[in-house]
Amino acid sequence: MDEILGGTRAKVVVKLPEFRRQNLVHMVFDALKENILSGKLAEGERLPSIDALARQLNVSRTVMREALHKLSSLGMVRSHQGRGTFVCRPDPGAVMEPMLQLLKMEALPARDLLETRYHLERIIARLAARRARTDQVASLHGLIETMQRAIERQDLDLLSKEDMKFHLALAEVSGNPLLSLILENIREMTFKFMYAISHIENVRLQALASHRRIVEAVAKNDPALADQEMAQHILNMVEAIRVKYQIDIALE
Repeated sequence: MDEILGGTRAKVVVKLPEFRRQNLVHMVFDALKENILSGKLAEGERLPSIDALARQLNVSRTVMREALHKLSSLGMVRSHQGRGTFVCRPDPGAVMEPMLQLLKMEALPARDLLETRYHLERIIARLAARRARTDQVASLHGLIETMQRAIERQDLDLLSKEDMKFHLALAEVSGNPLLSLILENIREMTFKFMYAISHIENVRLQALASHRRIVEAVAKNDPALADQEMAQHILNMVEAIRVKYQIDIALE
């Protein structure tokens, strides 16, 4: 390729953008990560050598090494000297840690937190309805009974704690450790709202009844109904806070 410079023709050296190699690294990383998360590459399985993987994916050894390094930093592969590189069970804590640390440091507006709960807990309820075991449903009922006793004794601190336990237990029933981890990490912020709601007398029994309906939907293995009941429960709590504390947090 030539270019006119001061009346003369000069050779122009065309270089590939600097980011091209990094794009390849991300592509290889994403491909391997997807195979690990989907189970196509099983825990404990030894990966081919770097040279073999590079040939299979048609990339350089440097790109391959960097992609494996990214996987290693997330605990998804582990290298053993003289033995090779092996697939590890993904650690949700390691994968989510950077985001969760940022979440803990942020002072989230009330609307953002409740909007997050509105969508997050509906997914949790749907999954719980698909996967719940009989003993897990019984445990959820037990938490509700403790909440009822707390209401009868006007023990608002216990009521708030048991309410939080209920939602965390439901996340565990969902069988998705990432959802449980996210909910656990907004626990302190969420607890403040639960404690505030516990002081609204006419809402306590309403919330308790909502919890019962959620568990009934889970026990019936009805994901759509569980989603519906959880959505209504969160919306009821949002409305109660809006009216009592004059906070504009209406969700769309």
